[in-house]
Amino acid sequence: MRSHVAARNAYRRCLAHGHADVHLAVCSGTSTSTPSSSPASSSIADSRTSSSVPPSLSQLIRRPQQPPRCFTTTTTSTTPSAPPARARYFSTTVRRPFLGAFRKRAPRELKEQHVEPGYDVLLRFRTTVIENTRRPPRDELVPAFRDFFAYKYQYGKRVNATQAQWFRRLYHYLRDEGQDLEQRPQPRAGVVRAVDLSLEDLRATREALSKPPNRVGTGVSAASHDHLEMCREIYEELREQRGQTPVDFKRHIFILCQYGASVEAAELLNKHWFSAQPASALAAATTSAAASGSTTIPAQEQQQQQQQQQQQQLGDGARRSRRDMELRVVVLQGLANEGREEALLAEAKAATDAGLEYMPLFHEIMTTFYARKNEYAKAREWFEKPIARRQQVTAQTYAELLAFAQRSGSENPAEKQKWIQTTFQQLCDANPPKDVWDIIFQWAVVSLGKGVDEVRHMIATMVKHNANRPNTAPDATTINGLIRVAAAKGDVLLAERFVQLGAAPESADGLDIAPDAHTFILQLDYRVDANDLSGAYASFMHLQSLDCPDEEDAPVINKYIRALCSAAAATAATTGAASNANTQRIRDVLDMTENRQVALEPATVVDLCMVFFQSDQQYEVIDVLSVHAMQYSVEERAVVREAFVQYIVDRKRTSTARAWDAYSLLRQYFAETPPASRVRVMDGFFRRRRPDMACYVFGHMRGANDPAMRPTADLYVRCLEGLGRFPDTTGLKMVHNMLKMDTRVQLDTRLNNALMLAYAASGDQARALDFWHEIDGSVEGPSYASLTILFYVCERLAFGDVTARSVWAKLQRMEVDVPPDVFDAYSGAIAGQGQMDEVQKLISGMEKSVGYGPTLTTLGVACNALPGQDLQAAFADWAAAEYPDIWQQVKKRGCTATIEGLRRYKITREIKA
Repeated sequence: MRSHVAARNAYRRCLAHGHADVHLAVCSGTSTSTPSSSPASSSIADSRTSSSVPPSLSQLIRRPQQPPRCFTTTTTSTTPSAPPARARYFSTTVRRPFLGAFRKRAPRELKEQHVEPGYDVLLRFRTTVIENTRRPPRDELVPAFRDFFAYKYQYGKRVNATQAQWFRRLYHYLRDEGQDLEQRPQPRAGVVRAVDLSLEDLRATREALSKPPNRVGTGVSAASHDHLEMCREIYEELREQRGQTPVDFKRHIFILCQYGASVEAAELLNKHWFSAQPASALAAATTSAAASGSTTIPAQEQQQQQQQQQQQQLGDGARRSRRDMELRVVVLQGLANEGREEALLAEAKAATDAGLEYMPLFHEIMTTFYARKNEYAKAREWFEKPIARRQQVTAQTYAELLAFAQRSGSENPAEKQKWIQTTFQQLCDANPPKDVWDIIFQWAVVSLGKGVDEVRHMIATMVKHNANRPNTAPDATTINGLIRVAAAKGDVLLAERFVQLGAAPESADGLDIAPDAHTFILQLDYRVDANDLSGAYASFMHLQSLDCPDEEDAPVINKYIRALCSAAAATAATTGAASNANTQRIRDVLDMTENRQVALEPATVVDLCMVFFQSDQQYEVIDVLSVHAMQYSVEERAVVREAFVQYIVDRKRTSTARAWDAYSLLRQYFAETPPASRVRVMDGFFRRRRPDMACYVFGHMRGANDPAMRPTADLYVRCLEGLGRFPDTTGLKMVHNMLKMDTRVQLDTRLNNALMLAYAASGDQARALDFWHEIDGSVEGPSYASLTILFYVCERLAFGDVTARSVWAKLQRMEVDVPPDVFDAYSGAIAGQGQMDEVQKLISGMEKSVGYGPTLTTLGVACNALPGQDLQAAFADWAAAEYPDIWQQVKKRGCTATIEGLRRYKITREIKA
């Protein structure tokens, strides 16, 4: 009666909560099969993992779901071969046991992945292209394209190489009405519908792509190939739609020069300025009349009109060059940055002929080009060439001369130093503008060795002689230049004194100049170089309250985080674990960096993950990967991915539990990991003597959606050979079942060899012998490796000497050459049956039967195979008497003893399929 009342009350409670269709019991689930590595790895495993997947940190990123009112739980086994457990039924009554207060709290919530607007739609589009399925609807693709580039342009974010590649492919799909890049017979423009992408959308896309991507292990041309190609296509689209403006043309020239296509920019510029245009209204009327055939013009008059038209075109080109000379300068700067000396000189001549004056920027480009090439004569020649209208040399040119003076290896170094010294002395007497005075102060520090007091005196003298010029007063740029040259000299103390010189009030012999963001960037940089991490943290905190345009602080913040990680790693190397203070400082800096959305470099992410792994803070690793992994290109992701692989296979510094955690995250966040890296991981777990984990890695390759990721016949052989060295019955059955179901792999002699080896190592010699029969009856037939493995099977098989003798006799009848590894295996097969006398005769007659004598492997294998202590002792005495030198080498290898007291000499015996 009470049970019925309890059931009725439970049912009413379910109805009160809105579950009218609730059942009091549900079907039981299945248990999880996981490898037992350590408590550290099992504590973070998710009990809801499928039966073919080991415990994985990747399950932790899933958001918890609300459980039903009535539910069942399953017990999870910690061994890979645990059987399914029955479900246990719970009621909905809430119980609060006393010991529940001492349980650990639930882990904290993980940071969500930061996905830029429209990027998720691009990933879906990429997946459909790879899988060759239906593309997402156009109504989703067009807004995603527009939103992504609008976001990038608005916030000044870089478009990485992979994003540019796939958005370019999406642009082709939208432009060509559903045809992908490979499907287009030829490129064509002008078919983008106005309702899809407007001219402003195209211009926003171009501006977002004009910001160069980060380069990781590749040149600018390789990293920005798709950026440049897409900008070209957008420019052609603007021309086709007749929406091109002079600003569009200038931006196109700038982008070409920025991405290493300055020669193309020069040709386009010349073609644009000197393009054919009607010289006058008369010429236009003449052309129209000639086309209609109503007027006949004499040939002489046509020739005169053509000459006048060409002359006016040249005049227009000259005027245009003078009006838009910055484009010429942009092209010259691009050629100089690319190191194209011949093209630079040719373009300089063409620009001069077109009317471009030798202006200060022109002077700066040519002088800087040869100064960076360390060519003293040419740099001096272009520097001393008179500037048009007696304009002054730019401050950047003098800065390059100062750097040129510190550079060694040029011709006539003494003459070079004297010339630069004289140039700066004359510059001091000329009372130049303020930006040039800043370079003079830097020259005094670098070349003359002046200190803070001398520089303060020089600044006071400059201000005194320019009292009527308020724009010559020192500012933060002056202090920053002094800090930069002091840090470049490696004098950290001098750099700190310059910081104090600028920040101190005038009453304390300072300049009372408020430091800007660049000041703290420089300070953070040299403090990190000096390993002053506490001072670097103070500079970092000052930097957080200032605005840094264009992510100027990103490189030095990455450098600072890597320095913190190095300090934590050094502490862990000495004490065995990273200190909480170090990791807490890293987390604080990382949180502030992420709040400001500072992009972390792949090397920084690698260092962070390694430090958090070392301190067993896997949730921090998940957070770092969740925030930053999605923002990287394929090349940048490869840096992090290979670092994870190296960490997994490093047995000296990585425990098995941490290696499995790292692999779980590698599998979750880097699904594109190539088979070669996965094989390295599999081999690493075999070397750790964890064949169960190695088989799981192989199973994940077998279950990949991408056919390119699935194992080939060679990988099956490699995995089975690993199981031959480190046996695991459960793993062997799993791999063998995968092989049976794999239609892409056909059984051959190598695969049968590997199966025979793996089953023999696991102790199932009878099953292994079945594969020999398969090989013997196949068209391909056995190989030498097949014979070696067969004799290895017969060594432990009951009455295996019968099979071994029959095969050996057949080899003798057929007069087949027997290699040493086959003979050693045969002697082991005979010795394994306790036939010591026959083994001794076999070894003694080796030179006559096979043509070579015994080796230490021959004696070691035979002795190890003998199944008795007395037999091994007798064989050792015989070997020491007959082959003393060889047996001495065997003894030097050392030996171990089994539970039965049998000797096992440490003979390296690698059997391959």
